[in-house]
Amino acid sequence: HTLSLSLKPFHTGDPHRFHSHYVAVIVPWSHMLSPLQLITLGRLGTVVKKSPLLCSVDETGHVRTLSLEWTGAN
Repeated sequence: HTLSLSLKPFHTGDPHRFHSHYVAVIVPWSHMLSPLQLITLGRLGTVVKKSPLLCSVDETGHVRTLSLEWTGAN
């Protein structure tokens, strides 16, 4: 089945003065991303020059995040 991802720019300062370092991707805690979805997110980050930041709320209500770093093979 298809996962609908919510993408949000994540700014560490005034968005009028600073560019965001991440693009936040909201993923339900219980959903497992497929390899194709991870590749898609990595490529998206490369195109927009930002790191994908996967965000979920776990079963205890805590926000969990994981940033992806996409590097090319040499």
